[in-house]
Amino acid sequence: MDAVGGMLGPLVAFLILPLLGGSYSKLFMIAFGVGLLTVFAFVFVKEASRPKGSALPKLNREFFREHRRFSFFILSIFVFGLGTLPITLMLLKPISLGISVANIPLLYFIYSVTFVGAAIPLGKLSDKFGKRKTIVIGFAMAVASYLILARAETALAAVAAFIALGFYSAATDGIERAMTARLVNPDYLATAEGLLNAAVGISSFLAGLVGGFIWTASGPAYALYYASALSAVGAIIFIVFNFSEFSRDEAYRNQP
Repeated sequence: MDAVGGMLGPLVAFLILPLLGGSYSKLFMIAFGVGLLTVFAFVFVKEASRPKGSALPKLNREFFREHRRFSFFILSIFVFGLGTLPITLMLLKPISLGISVANIPLLYFIYSVTFVGAAIPLGKLSDKFGKRKTIVIGFAMAVASYLILARAETALAAVAAFIALGFYSAATDGIERAMTARLVNPDYLATAEGLLNAAVGISSFLAGLVGGFIWTASGPAYALYYASALSAVGAIIFIVFNFSEFSRDEAYRNQP
């Protein structure tokens, strides 16, 4: 459902942008208003209360010792994330290929449609063949997306890059969280999900900072090659520590 909203948002933006005289400032203000409605909607969300007297889990060195596999999983996600350029930065490349600024939301729409269309099939694939294998497929699609966009000379190539990026998100976004839930003691579930989000958020921030600097100093191709290289390193770390004997002594929820 999150992806469906992400798909409809760019489509609506594309349709109403001409009505706003092409003003992205007005468009962002409308998006801000929609975002406020989301915050107010949480008033209706009820959370289960924690049993009285239950001890809260602590995040310390013992946690990482007990969850070795999860620790290297987070490391691989962090390194991979150092290469994940913000999609807003990637959307600058199609402009240099002759795609008008007014049509840029369509590329984001194509990315979102791919994400939505592939999310459930890839989720089923992960349940059948394993989450690790599905995540590796996603990592490979991200690397392919960066390489295609780096060498793109036509609008069609840019479209192919954003389709590949959509498959990457569909193969990793929810599946990484599902894998996290199976790599930790259930008492640490919220903490583990928080660590996953922190690894993704911090690495994405650094990727945007470094990638943006390279983009400005040397051009988009070098920034995209940087993204593909770091993503490939993160994927290798993930494969080494999630498909080896090293990690098979932990399975809190029968992780395949």
